[in-house]
Amino acid sequence: MALVSTVYPPEVWAMESLLVLRDELVMARLVHRDFEPEVANRGDVIHTRKPTKLTARTWAGQSGSDADSQIEVDNLNARDLSIALDTLVYTAFLVEDRDEATSIKDLRAEFLVPAMDPIAQRIDDDIMTEFTSEASTDVAGDAVSRIAFGTAGLGAAMTEDDIIDAREELNTAQCPTSGRVLVVCTKHEADLLRSNLFVQADQSGSTEALVNGRLGRKFGFDIYMSQNVTTAPDTDNTVQSLAFHRNAIALVNRPLLAVPSSLGAISAYQSLDDISMRVTSAYDIRYKGVTMSFDVLYGTQLLDANLAKIINP
Repeated sequence: MALVSTVYPPEVWAMESLLVLRDELVMARLVHRDFEPEVANRGDVIHTRKPTKLTARTWAGQSGSDADSQIEVDNLNARDLSIALDTLVYTAFLVEDRDEATSIKDLRAEFLVPAMDPIAQRIDDDIMTEFTSEASTDVAGDAVSRIAFGTAGLGAAMTEDDIIDAREELNTAQCPTSGRVLVVCTKHEADLLRSNLFVQADQSGSTEALVNGRLGRKFGFDIYMSQNVTTAPDTDNTVQSLAFHRNAIALVNRPLLAVPSSLGAISAYQSLDDISMRVTSAYDIRYKGVTMSFDVLYGTQLLDANLAKIINP
């Protein structure tokens, strides 16, 4: 019976790992994405631009002394952003000679899911940190503000009013109404699931919350739960949730350089839905097996603090 490493070449490992990783990601699928299939190294800087807001102006017409008037043109490249590809995360494991697999199902269940879970959590964690850290600022030097109701650390329950208040503040900041999402922590999800508005079909319009625990779309937000939403910094473990538009933050991911075969390794990368994964395998005689390494290169950048709010009930 053939060994796992010979049955599945790196291209198969890479594509199958991407399918698993895609299913595990929450935040990475909700934010602004910039992706080009160009190979990069850790430390490279990617130049992109902040999504530009155009201005509606009144045309006065060509008459009298204003006969030479011209229209005003907005520059779509007004804000050049440099995003460093400064994060390279990986998982690795050893496939011993005695370990064998006979189906792609075994490959996913026994090897790839345990390898992809920590990578997905790390990517989502880094996006959350970019949102919530006071050290993270946008091109204007602003950090995401908090909506705090009550005393920090008391763990007050989230209610519909908290979501409505977040909506109001985003409306005041002229945040686009389409593309808004709310990512709630586990406690806030439990609070909302206790509300009739989210679980009673006659009020919510759906039984999704009862059947699957999905909170659906409410108050102009697509609502998701993430186990990776951490407690607020510098507080007595105050729980928090994030309301934002996808253009509030960018995640940039690039394929990594393949390892040259002359170095005794087999390497390949695959890209799927703006996510790129590199897989490298090499036989290690010391351990009588093949070392498999999975890595992802990316960077995050807060684009516009006005398009996001942190909710601390």
